[in-house]
Amino acid sequence: MVSSSSKGTNESISTLRIKSNQWLHTLLKDKHFDTVLNLGCGTDEDKQGGYYFEYFSHRKMVFVDIKKTRITTCVADAAMLPFQNGVFDFVFCNWLLYKDYPYPPPVLDEIKRVIKPKGKVMISYWRCCSDTFRTLDRFVQSMITFEEIFTKRCTMQADDRGGIARLGYGTII
Repeated sequence: MVSSSSKGTNESISTLRIKSNQWLHTLLKDKHFDTVLNLGCGTDEDKQGGYYFEYFSHRKMVFVDIKKTRITTCVADAAMLPFQNGVFDFVFCNWLLYKDYPYPPPVLDEIKRVIKPKGKVMISYWRCCSDTFRTLDRFVQSMITFEEIFTKRCTMQADDRGGIARLGYGTII
């Protein structure tokens, strides 16, 4: 594992986190969105001293998580969002699907429902075995036309997990 200072602590962070943060920052730094859904926001800390919401500009952001954090503005299950159809022009969904989330299709269906036509999405996901990764990846790519993709094969030593991780940025189909 690679060590890095995080919010003044001496917390270790994985190479996956470092490399994906670099990719995200480069991808999003010049982007502006009107209404943003930060889905599965947690604390939104990038573990390198910043916050993901600082990676891009926006007019309004709704921070959604299943549990209340200091930044959560809406407590909700990602598979049952309390928003009308087509209200967000960007959905930022970083590592919500990194665990074997029991039902990713309803989450993806909800993203598709609440995003405006031609809306943008950034989604990341990970699976420990190639077969489950391919299944989820096919499903995600059937709903999103990716413009940019970051993929990393993970190892327990460097990344705290083995398997395949992917981040993708694109448009909902």
